Amino acid sequence: MRYSRFTRFLHALIAVLMILQLSVSLVMEHPHARRAMEPVGLWFFRWHEYMGITLLVLLAVSWLYRFATWRREAQGDAFPWLHASGRAALASELKAFARLRWNALPEHGALAGTVQGAGLLLGAALAVTGLRLYLLLGPDDSVTQAVESLGDIHSALGNIMWAYLGGHACMALWHQYAGSGTLGAMFSFWKRKG
Repeated sequence: MRYSRFTRFLHALIAVLMILQLSVSLVMEHPHARRAMEPVGLWFFRWHEYMGITLLVLLAVSWLYRFATWRREAQGDAFPWLHASGRAALASELKAFARLRWNALPEHGALAGTVQGAGLLLGAALAVTGLRLYLLLGPDDSVTQAVESLGDIHSALGNIMWAYLGGHACMALWHQYAGSGTLGAMFSFWKRKG
């Protein structure tokens, strides 16, 4: 599968910012209805907000670019379950995966595409719920029941993203170890690699 330099750059930038964003969420202080935030906690919270807005813009650019290059870069492979042949390939690959026949799995098959698509959808869900929180909190960081509920959803999605990133990184390392050169191809910005 060939990815343009721009796609690889966006992937790296989104990955780094997502890891930073998730890391900051571990030390920031969340707004509370009953007490004011401490200055350091507030600083991390503001950083989380601004980095989240930056990520939202980058994800929007990524989605727009994916739609513009849908066929050229095989972007549809990230959502194989949208068509019958993709669903059949995904079912076959899931059976092979369940039987621990991992060497039989194609590097750029339906399962790999589904994992990539799931990351895109999860990132989009985090960005959208984060933006909604940003707008609901307003300039005075007032916490309402809606903010509390949406904050719980946003936090749960963040926990799922931690698990996703860990699994995604492990699989990339496994592919690299198996000799596919995945990491070199994805993080090389000077040459076009497949």
